[in-house]
Amino acid sequence: MLTRPQLAALAELAVERDLWVISDEAYEHLLFDDARHVSIAACPGMAERTLSVYTFSKSYAMTGWRVGYMVTPPALRA
Repeated sequence: MLTRPQLAALAELAVERDLWVISDEAYEHLLFDDARHVSIAACPGMAERTLSVYTFSKSYAMTGWRVGYMVTPPALRA
């Protein structure tokens, strides 16, 4: 898991170079040592350039199932 400063640095680079980010959020609920999940999409300027990919198999004990969903900026849904 990346730290907030690491995410901020990646976000700054993505905004500066007009890049898209695909963020694998499969382990967002599996946290240890009081860690907190933060998605890069929450960084300034990143919501409109991040495709976040989620799965049910890790968080909801659905091992073997390949069921998930993606959150994208509205411009990509048309």
